[in-house]
Amino acid sequence: MKLSELGVKREEFKLSNGMPCVVFERQGMPVHVRLAFKAGSRYDTPGKEGLAHYLEHMVVAGTKKYPTKSDLATYIEQYGGGFGASTPKETIQIRAAVGDPEDLEIAFDVLGQMMTESLFEPRAVENERQSVLGEIGEWEGNPGRKMWDIRYRLYFQGTSVGRSGVGTVEGVEAVNVDDLKNFLKETLTSDRGIVVVSGGVDAESVKKIANEKLRNLGRSTKTFDDGEVKVVRTNPVLIVKKDNKQLHLTFGFRTCPKGDPDWTPLDVIGTILGGGRASTLNRILRQEQGLVYSVGTQVQEMSAGGWWSVETTAAKSKLQAVLDATCMELARVYDGKITAEELEFAKNKMIKSARVQMQTSGSWADYHISRNLQVDIGWTLEDYWREIEEVTLEDLKRVGKKYFARGTWYLGLIGDVTEGDFTVNY
Repeated sequence: MKLSELGVKREEFKLSNGMPCVVFERQGMPVHVRLAFKAGSRYDTPGKEGLAHYLEHMVVAGTKKYPTKSDLATYIEQYGGGFGASTPKETIQIRAAVGDPEDLEIAFDVLGQMMTESLFEPRAVENERQSVLGEIGEWEGNPGRKMWDIRYRLYFQGTSVGRSGVGTVEGVEAVNVDDLKNFLKETLTSDRGIVVVSGGVDAESVKKIANEKLRNLGRSTKTFDDGEVKVVRTNPVLIVKKDNKQLHLTFGFRTCPKGDPDWTPLDVIGTILGGGRASTLNRILRQEQGLVYSVGTQVQEMSAGGWWSVETTAAKSKLQAVLDATCMELARVYDGKITAEELEFAKNKMIKSARVQMQTSGSWADYHISRNLQVDIGWTLEDYWREIEEVTLEDLKRVGKKYFARGTWYLGLIGDVTEGDFTVNY
């Protein structure tokens, strides 16, 4: 399958400040503009965990032209648009969208203001500090959200990536205005970022407007370690005690970094074991044994490395049975017993479901931005389809042996449980 079959034309170029820009032209569609920078919580200053997350809040809190968040919202929402920001582990991402392609300049106007004209007004700084602290509290009280921190703490223990993504109370309270301004100056820069635009706009229009609105974006003077981090398995089991009846569980393995050719076979294995109602773990754990309500797999890739995991919730009384059945399926992967029929099913599902997944302008930016920023600016969904088509049973056997070896697993749990309540037979 090709991008043209989905009505998409792709072009790439560099802005006058050196920042790469990718445009996915989709005629007649609303416009989504996203900026991403190598600036996530991985790069937080030690002792000030939450700095990146805090900065994400501040860049959308008010600018010289639009002094408050309400002013920003009033301006862009009259054009049927919106804005927002997020802080994945390795990036800060800022986005703006408009309903009419003719209003592309509106989206870039807002983004340019955020990047180079943020106010850091004292009252807003303190308001957003409280907002971040509130978000930390919400994560602590919500096991489903807390599990995100558990995964990073578990699979990347002992590294900068294993720190909390939202931050800690102590870290956020220690951040001052200069910390925020310096972090913006050194990480949200043209040499550490990328622009991805999707919608009914052409490359020439994007280039002209982006060059004007982002012209003052500077370059970093610092050197950062953006590469893979070491594998640590000092504590393969991580339990966070909570008084909830259902246990939240992640069980998996450290895998490869973003861009590694092993990632696609791992993704295929994830689809076979936990990629929907037809997956083997769903059939075994829910339909045949009634042990869980839902189960899935997660194949996470970053520059720092990756993990492959089984994710589910279960009653404490059913935990051992869930672990035993899961380990039997993992042993089947390790022993190279995935069938040709399973492989063909996964390929068809993964390729054809893209038509459903890539229906919005935002989905095109979201799918490509991290890979294009951190590994290969030329990589597209079309390359991914080709990689899936090329996966063989031998590939699945090879990666199974490489990443699913017995005694290399990690297990994270949230709930009223202790290590004496279960045994991992793998």
